[in-house]
Amino acid sequence: MTTWYFDSLYGLDANNGKSQDKAKRYYEVFANVGFPGAAQGDTYLFKRGTTQAISILNIGVGSGAGTTQRTRYGAYGIAQVPYSIWTPPPTGTLNNSFILNGSGRSYIDFEDMYFDALNRATYTLYLVASGGTGNSGHRFQRCYFANTAPGANGTGLFFGGTDTSTGDTSDYLFEDCHFLNNPVHGMLVNGAHGVVVRRCKFYGNGFNAPAGGHGFSNKYRLQEFTPSGWMQAGLVWYRALAAYQADVYYVTTKVSGYGRLNKNTINPTTPSAGEFGVSGGNLYININSVTNPASQSVKYAWGRCCNLLVEDCEAYDNVNDPSSPFVEGHGFAFDNWTDDSVFRRNKSYNNGGSGFSINMGDRNILESNIAYGNQASGAVLASSWGSVLRHNTFFDNNLGPSGIRNNGEISAFPNCKNGNITNNVLRHIGDRFYGVDIFPDVTGFTGQNNCICGYLNTDRGSALTGTITDNPLLDARHRPQAGAIKRAGAYLGGRDFSGRTFHNPPSIGAVDAAAEPPARYLFVKA
Repeated sequence: MTTWYFDSLYGLDANNGKSQDKAKRYYEVFANVGFPGAAQGDTYLFKRGTTQAISILNIGVGSGAGTTQRTRYGAYGIAQVPYSIWTPPPTGTLNNSFILNGSGRSYIDFEDMYFDALNRATYTLYLVASGGTGNSGHRFQRCYFANTAPGANGTGLFFGGTDTSTGDTSDYLFEDCHFLNNPVHGMLVNGAHGVVVRRCKFYGNGFNAPAGGHGFSNKYRLQEFTPSGWMQAGLVWYRALAAYQADVYYVTTKVSGYGRLNKNTINPTTPSAGEFGVSGGNLYININSVTNPASQSVKYAWGRCCNLLVEDCEAYDNVNDPSSPFVEGHGFAFDNWTDDSVFRRNKSYNNGGSGFSINMGDRNILESNIAYGNQASGAVLASSWGSVLRHNTFFDNNLGPSGIRNNGEISAFPNCKNGNITNNVLRHIGDRFYGVDIFPDVTGFTGQNNCICGYLNTDRGSALTGTITDNPLLDARHRPQAGAIKRAGAYLGGRDFSGRTFHNPPSIGAVDAAAEPPARYLFVKA
């Protein structure tokens, strides 16, 4: 495999590019003529502190051949700036909506690259499946994604699938990356699975997002309200699905009592009231109504977003755009259906919305996280089933005005079901109503051994047992110093916010505060 060198200051396009003293100048010139002499699995290195401004139409990245033959983009040399810088042209004609095109590519390592969209490009790196061609197996280390253009898609990094693609979108790793100053999301995972995000930071995003933006966000591919195409068979309505929509997992409506439908896999063509089925390329729903669903605000989601692990990350200063109809600007959001995923050991603070959000996804876990200083709750749940919140520390949230703040440090909104809330520290000194606000139609919630201090009520719904109301006396590292909290939790295994194995029994909250060790004496014989 060949290593190619680029230096936009002192390189020459006519050089062979195979050594530092023979570096090529512009990557786009080399790529535009088809990467002559290059092959899958090659390495492309760019001198630190130099800028590659991409202006030629549709400049792409080279794909790897597989897990053992990966293409690498990195940096070389010594400079005060530790990365190469990538931008669109700063002025003049803009030929692309992105800086680099990664559509339909796989198995690429991106290292030490700063993508600055200069508020001109909609995307930094366009990284999606293309039709049936997948987009998977990528690794990002020490990269920055910043300053995308205003508009609905102004996200630092958007990756996964398009609404019409069918290629696989899986196996992504992000480590030590930054997502900053983007008008919508810092990162948006669109219908991808097998994603690990570790030690990354998300800040200053969401400031121009009428439909809402967050620090970290993700979603299924989604069919918004369906205006036409419905046919009727009694109370069952059905419509044809596009070929790429065959794996519908969720259906929601605004019909009273049928906000979220259950999937019927046994008799999918004859679902009962409150159910949907998929068979023969059709979607069948039963909302117990003879009214055409075109007027019932039916929407459905396909292209699963699942098996995400976000750990040891930070989100802060993300913005709730006041033009949005809902409260947005969350630090971390499993949004618009995300399943079987984990937020672990993250810190979320000073955001315009909530610290953490689970919106319409199932079987997700919030574990050993810290949230404080947010304008809405420490964590919000909406239309999610099987959510688990354990060993979190949420304090001094809901600082926003009426209409933004919620009544609970943890808020479980309508259509939630079967959640568990255990070993959490929830503290607010003031007039907030509930430590845990479980809305009246929410069923199946349980929990134990939480510390809930400073609220008018511990929880709405009386679902929690063994609650301690002592002030946890958190120290500067968010460790509880109150004796009633130390070693008072239910043992669940795992590691605390600092990465240490929880004691058995553990302290309540995200940071384990072990009981004082027994005194030891050294006796010296005179």
